[in-house]
Amino acid sequence: MSRPQFAVSAVLKWSLLLVLLGQVGCLQTDLNMRVFADGSARMSLVFDLNAKALPPFVKDPLAGIDTPENLRAYKFPGIYAWAEPVRTNEGGHERVELTAYIPNIDRFWFYKIESGKVVRALSFSYDPENTPGRIRLDSNLTQEMQEPLPLEGVPGTGGRLSPEAIATLMPVVRPFLKNMSLRATVVVPGPVQRASGFDDWQENVITLNIDRERFLQAATVRAGVLCDEFSLEGDDPAIVWDVTEDSPEELAAFREEMGQAREWWVANRPKN
Repeated sequence: MSRPQFAVSAVLKWSLLLVLLGQVGCLQTDLNMRVFADGSARMSLVFDLNAKALPPFVKDPLAGIDTPENLRAYKFPGIYAWAEPVRTNEGGHERVELTAYIPNIDRFWFYKIESGKVVRALSFSYDPENTPGRIRLDSNLTQEMQEPLPLEGVPGTGGRLSPEAIATLMPVVRPFLKNMSLRATVVVPGPVQRASGFDDWQENVITLNIDRERFLQAATVRAGVLCDEFSLEGDDPAIVWDVTEDSPEELAAFREEMGQAREWWVANRPKN
């Protein structure tokens, strides 16, 4: 089932800013989340960089991203462990995969820094005992989407660019964003019946795709072009699926994964 309009969660907005901070469009980002029926989850971020396409004045945006110190900087509440990052480099393509394990998605939330304070940007409400097969998305997106995406990565702008400055920069910026893409995938235990705001779903897989043009619209017009604001205001923003239990084998494999990740994280995470 396909939906022509879509919403962008805070994590997608955050990932878009990662791309912008790198100031290069040869970075492709995949955000994948697997949610289990008991509320536990695995979240992975996969960055694929075409290093050969980096302009000479741009530093590698993936430098140091897989260090324990950097992982510790992502202090999203509810994360139990980060797995050991996987980095490969083949034929000029640099690939980094970061994976986090979440025992209870109901206690996990994304944050943003606003006026020096940590603000809850997106959280999930999930009660498998009383409302199985339904995760509610709680956010303040309709307020955030009234203006263009902030351009924190551009020095001297104070996070904002005037329309005149944007019009001047666009011919220069557009080629660098040629291959930029961001894809988010959410996998739930059973066949999806509703996924407010996402692009598409097939069976139990929900997807949302952002390409260069969508990103440029969000950065130049207003972030609301990425958001079905009517859906967020008038509809209950939730993912709903047919109640289905995960297989014992799949759940056991996930538990083993999470245990191994916890061992690595305890041994390698910064101590202060």
